[in-house]
Amino acid sequence: MFMMLGSADKAGSGGDKILKGWDSIGLIHPYISERSQPNKVELLMPLESLMDKRITQELQKKFGEACKSLNNDELMVLALALTENIINHERLRYALPLHPADITRILQRLTKLEMLTSDGHGRGTIYRLKDSYSKQALQGSGQTLQGSGQTLQAETTGPRHISRNIMYEKIVSFCSDWRSAEEIAVFVQRSKRYLTNEILPEMSALLDLKYPQVKRHPDQQYRRKSIEDQKEQ
Repeated sequence: MFMMLGSADKAGSGGDKILKGWDSIGLIHPYISERSQPNKVELLMPLESLMDKRITQELQKKFGEACKSLNNDELMVLALALTENIINHERLRYALPLHPADITRILQRLTKLEMLTSDGHGRGTIYRLKDSYSKQALQGSGQTLQGSGQTLQAETTGPRHISRNIMYEKIVSFCSDWRSAEEIAVFVQRSKRYLTNEILPEMSALLDLKYPQVKRHPDQQYRRKSIEDQKEQ
């Protein structure tokens, strides 16, 4: 940051050597994450390998022989999608030593091969594996988003066609704690796209955003407002 302001000079090549060392053992690159409530900037330095044996086994189990047709960069993108559940263009720029244009081509190819699904447009698009896995799946805990979604769906009752007001009530009741759009979609038996485009934007007076400054944040979550906050709206 000080270098960008012109208040410091780059001394030596220590930073470059650290990143090369990171690459040589397949670790995810350090990256900066902005968070709100409270506002803070975090430097994250993951000590995990993208091509860990467990990760490659999970990818081979999921995609089978198709994995053999992928190059190393494509496998690394899938590995990151597996470990982090949701990825986007910006995240890959920080995590992988690839040119932005190469990242775009890889994402397009993996989406065309139906290994990734996409939601959004342009470089703001978010991606996940065709049937999304989470880190817990790698640890054998069974706490994947898909698994939890099946549990939520099994517990959800009521007619498929319900009024908007009832939909709002169900969502507000469910969001007693931070919930992702995926979790809400499973609970109310609607698509995530429908919720994020039609329903959730209409509920700004009822729900808080975990990342209010970036409404399309890949890790966006929703929680019902307190009674006092609702009265102020």
